[in-house]
Amino acid sequence: MGVQDRTKRGDHTKGGATVEMSDSGRWQEGGFSIDADELSRMSHPGDHAKLQSLGGLAGVAERLQVDPKRGIDDTEEETARRRLHFGSNTYPEKPGKTFWYFVWEAMQDTLVQILFVCAIASIAVSIPAEGSLEGLYDGLGIFIALFLIITVAAISNYRQAVQFQKLNREKKKIQIEVTRSARRCKVLIDDLVVGDIIHLSTGDHVPTDGVVMEGHSLAVNESSITGESENVHKDEGNPFILAGCTIMDGFGEMMVTAVGMRTEWGKVLATITEDSDEPTPLQVRLTKVAELLGIMGIIVGVLIFLILSIRYLVENADFSNFNGNDVNVLLSYFTISITVLVIAVPEGLPLAVTLTLAFSVTKMMQDKSLVRHLQSCETMGCATTICSDKTGTLTLNEMTVVQAWVAGDFHKPHTIRTGVSTPVAELLYQAIAVNTSGSVDEPPGMPPVVSGSPTEKAILTWGVSFGMRFHETKDQCEILAVQPFSSTRKRMGVLIRTPSSPSSSDASSALPTEAATGAGSSSSGGNLRVHWKGAAEVVLQQCGHYVNSLGSIVPLTEPKRMELERTLRGMGKEALRTLAFAFRDFDKRTGVGDMPKRDDGSVGVPEDDLVCVGFVGIKDPCRVEVPDSVQQCQKAGIVVRMVTGDSVETATAIATECGILTAGGMVMDGAQFRAIHPNDLPATVDRLEVLARASPTDKLQLVRALKEMGHVVAVTGDGTNDAPALHEADIGLAMGQCGTEVAKESADIIILDDNFASIVRTVVWGRSVFANIQRFLQFQITVNCVALTLNFISAVVTGDAPLTAVQMLWVDLIQDTLGALALATEPPSDKLLQQPPVGRSQDLVSAAMWRNIIGQSVYQLSLLCALWFKGMEVLQLPGPPGVPRVIAKGGEEISVGEMQLVTIIFSSFVFMQIFNQLNSRKLEEWNVFEGLLVNRLFVLIVSIELSVQVLLVELLGQFAGCVRLTITQWALCFALGAGCVPFGMITKLFPLPGGHHPRRKVLFGRNANQGFERLESS
Repeated sequence: MGVQDRTKRGDHTKGGATVEMSDSGRWQEGGFSIDADELSRMSHPGDHAKLQSLGGLAGVAERLQVDPKRGIDDTEEETARRRLHFGSNTYPEKPGKTFWYFVWEAMQDTLVQILFVCAIASIAVSIPAEGSLEGLYDGLGIFIALFLIITVAAISNYRQAVQFQKLNREKKKIQIEVTRSARRCKVLIDDLVVGDIIHLSTGDHVPTDGVVMEGHSLAVNESSITGESENVHKDEGNPFILAGCTIMDGFGEMMVTAVGMRTEWGKVLATITEDSDEPTPLQVRLTKVAELLGIMGIIVGVLIFLILSIRYLVENADFSNFNGNDVNVLLSYFTISITVLVIAVPEGLPLAVTLTLAFSVTKMMQDKSLVRHLQSCETMGCATTICSDKTGTLTLNEMTVVQAWVAGDFHKPHTIRTGVSTPVAELLYQAIAVNTSGSVDEPPGMPPVVSGSPTEKAILTWGVSFGMRFHETKDQCEILAVQPFSSTRKRMGVLIRTPSSPSSSDASSALPTEAATGAGSSSSGGNLRVHWKGAAEVVLQQCGHYVNSLGSIVPLTEPKRMELERTLRGMGKEALRTLAFAFRDFDKRTGVGDMPKRDDGSVGVPEDDLVCVGFVGIKDPCRVEVPDSVQQCQKAGIVVRMVTGDSVETATAIATECGILTAGGMVMDGAQFRAIHPNDLPATVDRLEVLARASPTDKLQLVRALKEMGHVVAVTGDGTNDAPALHEADIGLAMGQCGTEVAKESADIIILDDNFASIVRTVVWGRSVFANIQRFLQFQITVNCVALTLNFISAVVTGDAPLTAVQMLWVDLIQDTLGALALATEPPSDKLLQQPPVGRSQDLVSAAMWRNIIGQSVYQLSLLCALWFKGMEVLQLPGPPGVPRVIAKGGEEISVGEMQLVTIIFSSFVFMQIFNQLNSRKLEEWNVFEGLLVNRLFVLIVSIELSVQVLLVELLGQFAGCVRLTITQWALCFALGAGCVPFGMITKLFPLPGGHHPRRKVLFGRNANQGFERLESS
């Protein structure tokens, strides 16, 4: 269908640009002769009568001031004018959550609300008993601590929400190809305006409403609009395309008639840009851990309150004179118990997951990976095999024709014109120009600009280099039917009517035929001809003749066929992709009605008894970084498999160059793979490393087989037919540059630069997510164990708690929010690739973590209990009698020495947690300082924690239940806290069950255990 070619047009000029329009057309000064509502009424019901009443496509183009050949002017003024009249192709965004929403959300925590009530009750009870100023301290201290917890949590959550909003905006940045000012260029779908000429191809989502101007086998899925799953073919009788549809086959051009809120695209856009609030698998697992820790906290909290209260009532209370002081003491015990619960319930776990995911996906964007589904970021760390495409992923996707076999001889690419006869050269020009989805722009006085897929660009560039005039050649022919390329067919064909003008060149009339066959019957022009282009061995199978070195069409004998197949295999072994060109002419008695019909009744393209003109070898160099990246994957326990549509020889050469094909690896083609018996599939697939001439169905079957064997499969894809495999895989990786929108929508992660090295980085980030959660979990469980055990032992032995509510709230801020910020944003190390993949059901708390938790808990509890029970004697602190006394701990009078001891225990405990954050950076490695300065956020948070602790004691002691310490006492607290680091190093020397010795791995590498075993045996 070429509507614009059959419409009477005249040349008009507007704004310096030539505009084609019908002779009767007249522009309306200062505007358009049609409005947005009229266009919308025409498009949405598909009103063909309305279209005809407007003058058909030419009439609509005239009213929209569009030249169908040139498109609109590519100027800001022109696009702004059209947006003003017809609107922009944008949609209202759902407003993001504000900072105050997260403040309110943090205040909904039940324990926080109870502590608010306790603080108010404390003030109400304490002021009458202790005076207006002293009575405020405890309650106000709780208020300040809660204010800090809520504020820091709200700020953190708000920042992550903003980051995810930015991620969603990135997902909207979809580009599509248009013609503007007679040039094909890519623009964002948000920048489309009414009147734009959009180039559609298989796999595209239609971003606006419009009418088809030219289409070739254009099949559209309208299920998002009509609910019908059957594809609808677009032609002159049904030219309307609505936003939200998907191009399932063919290619063509459409003119935009409606944008933005006047289209159906908004519904589809919402499905690909909004992330659901469903928890990720890791969040679900952590919720169970949090529930377990919360139950333990409830039990300990209740026991502490009961023990403290009963002991106080038995020893101190005079029930006949029960007063405000007694109420205040019991209230302080209740507050302490609730605060123990606050510490025990790990609110920081969900925050840690959100933080590490937000941090990871943001950094992954910088590493050229766009995460569409958050859980894929976690799953990538579990990947055990990657099924990768070849073109553009392992190679540069920068294709160049480097060899050409034409008319029986090899030629250098740029010497074809002098190496073959004129009729053969002109036949090649025609084969290239009419049978392509690409284009060549030829601006006056400038080099030609070639557009299209990398393969099409390579062929077109080659044609231009030896004299092809693209538009002149193409315009001489009438295209009657097109068979678009697909990964299943591996070829594309076109049916044309050859030029009938006596002055036009027609290659067929000049090619002599040695045998009278339909393949090369001579003609004088105006006859039907088919051109085919595609995978060389596939096209060659359809050929019965070839053009020899004399330019004659001769039968393709079996010996000659075998010779050509050997030639193709030789080119394949040089890592060249081979494409063949073939044609067939029909005599004058054969008309379009004699051509085969497609399933939909349209004209097909015959593909038998073809004449092979020649084939070319296309070089697509392997990416320099790929061999190292493949080796990294193999060391990380990940098997890399190549799945490609190229020949076995080409695939084998590239796989060997990339390091994918190993000594015991297997290579097979799609036909052999499909012939494998299901019972033999696991054994074969386990060794399969290269699958050549593979169809999308083969890729899907391979993914399913690998998953059934227990693999966690990542698979790359770029075509529409890859969508099932991308969806089936555990992690679907779509190519951002050459991938269709259908493939991207089916994927979990989009590789923006189509580079295999970027895929390896996603593995690192996936493993980093799990590692960061483990770091934080180890830190938090240690704090919980020490805090709960210390308070419980103290309550049982002394009837008191060493830490006040305000002090424990500060500890909670360190262990939850600040700890999550510090540990969940640890940058990944390449050492993660020296470890095996993370198992799907791998324990969140590993044996190494339990060893570290137990070791730290023993160290901290031993020192803190020693201080609590023997600190007054050992440190020789001033105690009663005869020393100043102060009011503290719920109105009780205690000595300054006792207050100093409480403050030393509090500060030592805090310093222990701060330094234990350092230990948690490395779960198995002893050097916890390695890479410390790289994580500036960690250094900043630790600095803040140390500073706030000192300020809290020295300046805000009344609120925190502390007194000032001497330099010596501060040094003691710091030393006890810092001791966590060397003790942690010593702890990591202890071997784990199963003979695993982490120290050996850290110091001597992956094979250290084997070396030690040899040394020990000798």
